Amino acid sequence: MTKPMSILLVEDDPDSRVTLKKLLLAGHLSVAGEAGHGAEAVSLAREVQPDAILVGLEEPVVRPLKAIEILTTAAPESPVVVVSSLTDKEYLRRAMLAGARDFLTRPLPAEDLYKALTSVVEAEQKRRSLAQDVLESGHRGDIIALFSGKGGVGRTTIATNLAVALALEAKQRQRVALVDLDLALGDVAIMLDVTPERTIADLIPVLDKLDSHLLRGFLHVHSSGLKVLCAPTRPEEGEMITAAHVRRILEVLAHTFDVVVLDLPRSLDDTVVTALDMANLVLLLANYDIPCLKSTRVCLEMLRSWRYSEDKLKLVVNHANRGNGVSAGEADTVLDYPIFWKLPSEFTTVGSSNHGKPFVQLQPTAKISQNVLGLAATLSGAHTNGRSFLARLMGRL
Repeated sequence: MTKPMSILLVEDDPDSRVTLKKLLLAGHLSVAGEAGHGAEAVSLAREVQPDAILVGLEEPVVRPLKAIEILTTAAPESPVVVVSSLTDKEYLRRAMLAGARDFLTRPLPAEDLYKALTSVVEAEQKRRSLAQDVLESGHRGDIIALFSGKGGVGRTTIATNLAVALALEAKQRQRVALVDLDLALGDVAIMLDVTPERTIADLIPVLDKLDSHLLRGFLHVHSSGLKVLCAPTRPEEGEMITAAHVRRILEVLAHTFDVVVLDLPRSLDDTVVTALDMANLVLLLANYDIPCLKSTRVCLEMLRSWRYSEDKLKLVVNHANRGNGVSAGEADTVLDYPIFWKLPSEFTTVGSSNHGKPFVQLQPTAKISQNVLGLAATLSGAHTNGRSFLARLMGRL
């Protein structure tokens, strides 16, 4: 006979605790222990190691929310399910941010409670299995960072369209993610017509237990198949994100996806430096405007002083057919660095990205779209007998 799931019941109100216990027993579940929203619950969770933890949440919600947060840290392999009579979506959001895996509203039949608990326990077992598989396989995807020494060169437009192009190129073969690391004023969500319910800032409270399974709940799924981690919606949220946070998030992303594209701001704070260091490939975006040439040369000198090789640091020129009084030859002399890729000017097509429509999807036959799709194909290996540019690059390091 299969052993019944063991559930730790955490609820302050005695009457509610009795009701929940009856529901658990009616669903043929084992009650591993009972406690209120305090230290006893944490001790019990560590002692009995239940399959799941059922937490009651009612007003005032501060104490149960704190209990959820502590329990998910103290017993990370025991998923928390919340049951509450509070139906406002704000309570659901706060519970999930605290670490809950599911949110059920009262009253509920024993069957629904059983199904919910079974679902989260099975998901947790699958998560552990996948995490172990990833650990044993040593999988690490490629991180491509787009950076520029000057604003206004089209970095976010190219980053979003390249990421979508990679996702389209890689369908059924590779998993692609895009991360907006402009933590103060990121525009990736606007470029992709996304209204993010969760952003990178929402990952911080759960960072200590972040894994591939948990991460997916914070990503927006774009129509191209691209997964998007959006920048904070408020600048003050971005200020709370440290370089250590970014490192951990990128580590999990790299173990989850085959390609991770980063849209970086032009500033060089600790978070940006960390992202650049972790990247397999840095695409430094420039154009032939004189101020941009000056800033790009400074960036090149700085990044080379950090011992970034020509294999890692690639120069990409945007609007390469628009010189602004500077010839391509003169610009190349100023930069004194090999150009990896040139992107043409096509303002009408590019303008579609300002309305949330990536031009590689909206106008795939346009010159700029074909160019970016070609760059994606080069990076993903479509033109190299299946062996990607990054794979060849890593083979030389």
